[in-house]
Amino acid sequence: MSFTHGKCNESDLEELIDSLDFAVNRARMSNSMERNDSQTTNTTYMDDDTASQELFCSAEENPVKPKIYFEREAVDQFYFDKRYDRQQQEGPGLLKKATNYLGSCCTCSSKRARKIVETKLPVTEWLPRYDWLRDLKWDIISGITVAVMHIPQGLGYAMLANCPPILGIYMAFFPVLIYFFFGTSRHISLGSLSVVTLMCGRVVSMYAPEAVISTPSLNSTTIETIENATEIPFIGGTDQPETMTTFQDIVFLPDNVTSLPQYTPTEVAMAITFLVGVWQLVMHLLQLGILGVLLSDSLVSGFTTAAAVHVFTSQIKYLFGIRIGKFSGRFSIISTWIAIFSNIKHTNISTLVVSVITIGILVVNNEILKPIYSKKLKVPVPIEMIALLCGTLASRWFSLNDEFGIRVVGYIPKGIPEPALPPASLLSSLVMDTLPIAVVAYAVSLSMGKIFAQKHRYIVDSNQELLAQGLANVGGSFFSALPISASLSRSLIQESVGGKTQIASIVSCFLLLMVLLFIGPFFEPLPLAVLASIIVVALKGMFLQFSDLKRALQVSLYDALVWIAAFVSTAFIDIDIGLIIGVLTALFILVLQAYKPHACLLGNVPGTELYLDISKYSQAFDDAEMKIYNWSGGIHFANADSYSKEFYKLVKATKYSSIQYVVLDFTSVSFIDMAGCRAVTTLIKDLIGEKTDVLVVYQKGGVMERLNKCQDLSSMSHVYLFATVADAVTYTKSGLLHNLANGEVNIECR
Repeated sequence: MSFTHGKCNESDLEELIDSLDFAVNRARMSNSMERNDSQTTNTTYMDDDTASQELFCSAEENPVKPKIYFEREAVDQFYFDKRYDRQQQEGPGLLKKATNYLGSCCTCSSKRARKIVETKLPVTEWLPRYDWLRDLKWDIISGITVAVMHIPQGLGYAMLANCPPILGIYMAFFPVLIYFFFGTSRHISLGSLSVVTLMCGRVVSMYAPEAVISTPSLNSTTIETIENATEIPFIGGTDQPETMTTFQDIVFLPDNVTSLPQYTPTEVAMAITFLVGVWQLVMHLLQLGILGVLLSDSLVSGFTTAAAVHVFTSQIKYLFGIRIGKFSGRFSIISTWIAIFSNIKHTNISTLVVSVITIGILVVNNEILKPIYSKKLKVPVPIEMIALLCGTLASRWFSLNDEFGIRVVGYIPKGIPEPALPPASLLSSLVMDTLPIAVVAYAVSLSMGKIFAQKHRYIVDSNQELLAQGLANVGGSFFSALPISASLSRSLIQESVGGKTQIASIVSCFLLLMVLLFIGPFFEPLPLAVLASIIVVALKGMFLQFSDLKRALQVSLYDALVWIAAFVSTAFIDIDIGLIIGVLTALFILVLQAYKPHACLLGNVPGTELYLDISKYSQAFDDAEMKIYNWSGGIHFANADSYSKEFYKLVKATKYSSIQYVVLDFTSVSFIDMAGCRAVTTLIKDLIGEKTDVLVVYQKGGVMERLNKCQDLSSMSHVYLFATVADAVTYTKSGLLHNLANGEVNIECR
């Protein structure tokens, strides 16, 4: 190498680095060889000529990369296990496991008792370690901020459930107090969620509508009678007396609901919440926390986006001040939009003006002002609460309800409701209707909890979350609360303003208690158009999830199919049916992917130890006499027949007929069952019958142990076992393959 004025060019510098690396490695190897003279397998390094090869491009385009040098003997699986001292790990049998489990359950000690208490009552684990001086102020700030968000969201989302608005405040108070003691997430804000309350609203409208007319029973006489009616009394219910004056207030129900209502919306809501909690407790007892995994990101995105369509649709009548029937059942959204366009001519202009002003203020704040002031303010401006206050004051001062016919919230009770049991006669009718609500509410909360847990490095127990939310819902049902779930917007605010633990939720509950005791009736003149505007603007984030479909199409067609199936079925058929179809589609695609894993033939890249897919890498050498068959995935009853079919299909595509060796690469096989074992042994026997030597490569003990229980491969002639593909190929090329017999290894061969 040459130096000029104390400098060296890039190739000289690279050569110097390689030489120094070689010298260091040679010194290390010399010491290692002195300690391991008796070992037959060791690591050496290439000669100086190889070590000092120059790169053929500039350092900027292709910087110096570390290199791998190794040389060892090729060995078969028997010697590989012996050389590296493989440990036989045989776990206890089923009876032994059951005995150990029962024994551990019956073991009594103070340490175990404390662990059980901390597991089932997590507050006893983290509260004693709470840093009151450092964290309390941040929890107070976040609690106040979230409480301000709870008020408009609670009042508005209770409308989605077809329930009195005050129930939205109840659900942000009573269940949250219970979750504080049993929950494992420190940052999620539980309470109202649009998707969950919308699902509840469908059930409430079936069992406690203002009036019920079974669709098949309508005839010309019935319709004429209804249209000519001037006042239809509120049937059933004691929440708030009201009358209906138009045909548009009638609720159309599915064919299976034909009787007049017997329950108030509050009673139905209590029953729904109670059964949702019971379902979650049952899932906890069955350790079904893993159910949240079934709802993939694509499924949740498609489902919630479609739910946003339903939410938006349900708010149109409040935005325009029109009265339309509440349609329930399959394809109800289509009937709803037909009714909207049929009645759009009856729009209340005053209501529309209120809606436009409110939406305009919210959009300007969120899209223009918020990005500016958020850089300077730690706490966000509660624009929704400001809209509530302004709307309430304007309605009170200008008598919007009396003078302009703008619909308002109406009666809001003051104080804490007396505890009451849900109507027992209704529970049996709601069992299956509440299961989807329980699953969705839990899955959304769990996914949000895991996001924050990963960010702040703590663990969210999925099964404990079922217990916490189940108890919260059961307890909340006695106080007229709706089913709870985590809200992404509130949770993000609670975490972003500095919230550390669920003490922030306790602060929020204290402020909501003040609303229940003293402030609630203040919002009675609040226009429903203001609440509808807040809900519609809040849907922006959910509608932006349409971009998830675009990303899914770019990444995985399977994910895109799940998204489309969940969205279309939820948006156009019904919410509960959409959830079922989405889950079934995801499971079907999961089975489809497991049914046909990736199979390929491998080839060696000359001069390296790499074996790559010959169909994807042109530098991979396709040996005419040897085929290396790689199968990535499980071999089970669903795809066992495909194992041999794919092999012959791939071999046929190479157009070689003089195959002497076949390497079956099992290093990527994750699982094998009895059907898979039979398929593999059948292929091996077929190859042996064609006078082909079979080299089996594996390292996963469980796979080969099952295979050997089905057929002892080591005892079969023309079958050889190796730990790596490189060992198998090296032995074959050396011509020493047939020196191996029944596990006897010629360790002198090189």
